[in-house]
Amino acid sequence: MELNGREVGFTYNVLASLKVAKLCPDGKLENIEQLFGGTYDEDILNTSRFMIALNEGWIAVEKSQNPEFDVKPLTEDELMLLTSADYLAFQEEALKAYNAGNKRSVHTKPVQTKGKKTDTA
Repeated sequence: MELNGREVGFTYNVLASLKVAKLCPDGKLENIEQLFGGTYDEDILNTSRFMIALNEGWIAVEKSQNPEFDVKPLTEDELMLLTSADYLAFQEEALKAYNAGNKRSVHTKPVQTKGKKTDTA
């Protein structure tokens, strides 16, 4: 996404998860749902801080891949000046990144059987 002439991205990685956890009640990431759904002003501030954390995660990844990468981090002030529609678009992108970075996968192998398989009824 673009904001004020620069690219703004979001990545949910360990760095971002540490920053998000600090926002959560008791500093526990498992309490993330409690960040959202409070009063309107609490919800906006927490959502903005959530987006900023994921933006910082994205910037760190970009800088690790390209040391010359130099983009100013997203700020609360910038988010507060967005229209509601634009704010929601940024929120949607941040949530997509959160969900993508939060996926867990388990790889399994088929169970090997010894001997002959029998059909029991």
